[in-house]
Amino acid sequence: MPAAGKSRVVFVRPNALATAITFSVHDGEKLIGVLPYSAYFVYDCEPGHHLFSASMENVAMLEADLLADRIYYAKVSASMGWVVAEVKMYSLHPGCAGDVWAKLPKILPSMRETTITDEMIEKDRQGIAKYKERMDKYYAEKYKPNAKREQILAEHGQSQPVAGR
Repeated sequence: MPAAGKSRVVFVRPNALATAITFSVHDGEKLIGVLPYSAYFVYDCEPGHHLFSASMENVAMLEADLLADRIYYAKVSASMGWVVAEVKMYSLHPGCAGDVWAKLPKILPSMRETTITDEMIEKDRQGIAKYKERMDKYYAEKYKPNAKREQILAEHGQSQPVAGR
């Protein structure tokens, strides 16, 4: 569970496509984690509104409204692109599409946890202006106008980790 009064988001990348590609995940302009194939990372943050993103050939976003003392789960996956892989982001919760939620208690322990280093953060900071420009354009032109955009809703939060189910 997150520290009292905080929110936790667990980002997972279970699919086997583009195994050589690692996705960097941001909360706004802040690098919060990296996801190679078959990995996950845990992000503890303040409750409230967040905008998570990742990019490769495309841009993927996942808006979130997080409650305190809850755990949220998000899937980051690769799909075929024109030149390199594309990235997608989804909220995982009871009743979501696909079978990852049901399998999560079994697959999560087999995945490796990743962390970011100061060097990764510094390297990311050097390119953040271009990244932010790309994110802002995508958000305004494609993500926000899409009524069916993927989001983590407050009610997707869990009161216990999936491994405890």
